[in-house]
Amino acid sequence: MNVFLKITSIAALVIGGTNIAHAAINSDVEISGNIVTHTCDVSVPQPSYDLGNFAPVAFGTSGKENAVGAKHFILSVKNCAGNLEKSGDMLSVQVYETGTTNGADPSNFYGADNGTNAGITLTMSGGVPTGGTSVSPASPTYEIYKAVKDTDPITGKVWPIVVTAAMKAVAVPTPGAVKANLRFTMAE
Repeated sequence: MNVFLKITSIAALVIGGTNIAHAAINSDVEISGNIVTHTCDVSVPQPSYDLGNFAPVAFGTSGKENAVGAKHFILSVKNCAGNLEKSGDMLSVQVYETGTTNGADPSNFYGADNGTNAGITLTMSGGVPTGGTSVSPASPTYEIYKAVKDTDPITGKVWPIVVTAAMKAVAVPTPGAVKANLRFTMAE
C-alpha cells in the first residue's frame, strides 16, 4: 500500500470516528411562555447606578437617621397591550431581588450588605399613588394604574415612574460595599 493511500485511510477513520463521537451529544432545552390578560414592557435607561461614597457620619448619629446617595431614574412602563378585566383592577410593577439578600434588614433593604449594616432602599412615584411610596422586599409591588371600568383597555398607554434609590443603615454602618441586583417586572 502506498503512503498516500495509508494517510487517506487514517484520515477517513479519524473523521468517521469524530462524527460518531459528536452524534452521541444531545441538547435539551425548555421553552415556555405565558398567556396573560395584559402585558407591558418595563425598562430603565441604564443598567447600573452608583450611589457614591459616604462616611458613616453621613447616615446620622445612630446610623439610622439619614438615607444617603439618592439617585433618581425613570422606570418606563410602555408598549402595553390588553385590558384590565374589572373596574378597580390594578396594573402593578414588582421588584425582585436577583442577587444576595440583605443581612442587616432583609424586609426593608435590597442588596448584599457585606457586613456594613446598610442596604438599598427604593421609593417610587407616578401612577396611582400621590407622593413617593416605598417598595421593599417585604412589599415589592407598586401600583401604577387603576381600571376605571370593566374591560379597561391599556393598549398603547405609557407610564413613566420615578424610582429613587438610596442607601440606608440600621446602625452606624461599617465601611464596605452595598450592592443590589434588581428585576422590575409586571405583576399579575
